[in-house]
Amino acid sequence: MSEIIGEKRQLENSAEEQNKKIKIESKATEPETEVSLKERDVGITEYLYNDIEGFRGTIKQRYSDFIVNEITEENEIVVLKDKGFKQPEKKKQELDPEQKVDKRASLKEERSIFELEPEIKIELAKIIGEEDVENIVNKVYKNFEIYETIKTFDSKEERTLIHQLIRKGFNNELESRTNNNNSFKLLNGNTKNQRIGKQQLIESQKDANGVENFGYGPSKQFIHFTLYKENKETMDACNLLARLLKVPTKTLGIAGTKDKRGITCQRVSLETRMGLSRVNALNKTLKGLCIGSYEFKETGLKLGDLNGNKFTIALRNVALNNGDVMTGPKLEMVLNKILEASCTKLMDTGFINYFGMQRFGSFSIPTYEIGKKILKNDYKGACCLLLSNQKNVDSKTLESRICWEETRDATQAVKLMPRRNVAEFTILSHLATKTKDTNFDDYSTDDYFTAILKIPRNLRLIYIHSYQSYIWNLATSERINKFGLKIIPGDLVIAKKEQIPVVDEDNFEVEDVAKDNFVRAKALTEEDISSGKYTVFDLILPTPGFDITYPDHMVEFYKEFMAKDELSPFDMTRKVKEFSLPGSYRNILGRPTDMSYKIVNYMNENDDLLNSDLDILNNNTALKNGRQYSKNKLTKYFVSDEQSSKNVFAKEHKVAVILEFNLTTSSYATMLLRELLKIETSRNGDLISSI
Repeated sequence: MSEIIGEKRQLENSAEEQNKKIKIESKATEPETEVSLKERDVGITEYLYNDIEGFRGTIKQRYSDFIVNEITEENEIVVLKDKGFKQPEKKKQELDPEQKVDKRASLKEERSIFELEPEIKIELAKIIGEEDVENIVNKVYKNFEIYETIKTFDSKEERTLIHQLIRKGFNNELESRTNNNNSFKLLNGNTKNQRIGKQQLIESQKDANGVENFGYGPSKQFIHFTLYKENKETMDACNLLARLLKVPTKTLGIAGTKDKRGITCQRVSLETRMGLSRVNALNKTLKGLCIGSYEFKETGLKLGDLNGNKFTIALRNVALNNGDVMTGPKLEMVLNKILEASCTKLMDTGFINYFGMQRFGSFSIPTYEIGKKILKNDYKGACCLLLSNQKNVDSKTLESRICWEETRDATQAVKLMPRRNVAEFTILSHLATKTKDTNFDDYSTDDYFTAILKIPRNLRLIYIHSYQSYIWNLATSERINKFGLKIIPGDLVIAKKEQIPVVDEDNFEVEDVAKDNFVRAKALTEEDISSGKYTVFDLILPTPGFDITYPDHMVEFYKEFMAKDELSPFDMTRKVKEFSLPGSYRNILGRPTDMSYKIVNYMNENDDLLNSDLDILNNNTALKNGRQYSKNKLTKYFVSDEQSSKNVFAKEHKVAVILEFNLTTSSYATMLLRELLKIETSRNGDLISSI
């Protein structure tokens, strides 16, 4: 049970080359000087079972080999069922040249006799002054000029009231904008940016038959839709949608983040009063994204509003771990035996629910080392680690890192640091505004402290949460190593869940977050164990924090190990509030459901193996409408059983294993694959190599 895994390997990868196939060299051929973080370095050392042979393969050689479909709270698997509805074409009314008139001149004449309602005029004058009111009426509304108010308005309530009065007094025909100094800019709105009334909006959202919202039912506060994305971060996708819709990103709600390198489907909510047709029109401009399956609901989505994810994963270039060179039907027979036994074992026994290698960053210095520095109030040390010239960093940052290493001159180093490297660029940008202390030719402790605080909050939290994850992995390995799967007195289970969405706000855990993070733990007694009420799948361990309980038989381990880092599990409060860690609980075991496998024989290195929801939808729609379609893209598997049976006898054929399984939130699919294949996993979740 205590076997430590991890062969050395040389990875031809960088931050810019994630989408390329990464080659793996065996232990015998790898240079001994290669520095690479291994699973054992982050506490991942144990397996639950070693009696079933594993095999090796490559995951995510193509992003289409990794498909994730969200599972809703109603246990529905989210699939892209449609691409919205066909937008009704707007009829353009063409006027005869003789009938065309100067619209602005006509409006000026029409507005020349306009008088602002007395009540509104009085209210506006109280806030912005009579002179500004007269100028808005005469210069802006009647003569189509652009005008800025004399006064400024620091009160948000005042600004809101001004916007409301302008809309009401001028029938939504003027646009009011708040300037940076909190004065107002007034101008005539055009048809694209004018606000429209509720009834106008309802009328504009009827189909050709007069059906409201194109058949999707009456409007409610939120529009929910399915988001399909390819090879893109969830938040990047949401930011793009928000930018195209011209709304703040916070108006979009998600239940959980999904992997970047893969094809994923999830539900998204949008808080808005805009018409559904505007949302539906996005598909005309989206690339690598698609939306559909609209619903109107009274509430939006928040992190944790899901029951897990369904994974469909293709492992390519599969071969046996034991060195036996097998091909054809013989290899397929052996793989069938391994897979049948392992899938049954995984569903019965589960896998150790480690925080996966992705949790610890992609550079040679893991994120938990930076978190450790922050928790020790060594902010200079944290900054220097982030700026250090280390292995596996973005090659375009090397010049800046070398400059910093040699000169400690932030002014020069920041000029060489790409903006996209947010943490590094932010630190250098702040330090570049400061003057070094001439006594020791370096920036002050306060300068380094403030530089860390300038890093965006979600990124700052990654580092300290990573340290918590590191300690949790170590503690879990210790617990499994010493006691196996036996429940013993003092083990912790969840005693009470509070439905407070205290979740990982850093969105760093790619397989999602659970919404009942805020829990109270109960220590099991002999009586509890004898009752049979609890199983090993109920057992939890804490991440270090000030608001958790430690198991009695694990306290010394937490204390001794963290003491090596000059930290204490009982002292996790800090002067900076967000660096004070309450801690959380995590089940020591994960377990898949509905797990199945399929062996596929294919011919060429980059042959399609899996079809995406969008492929299946497009080709089934084409078939239904009598258009050209691909027969191989009507179901989830590109290679048919018939073709695979033929390929197995071909001399140069290759073998893939396709796995399907469901996981609950807060479990890494790569950790399940590690248990199944008996492998060392990469920190990018992109590689698997045999031990």
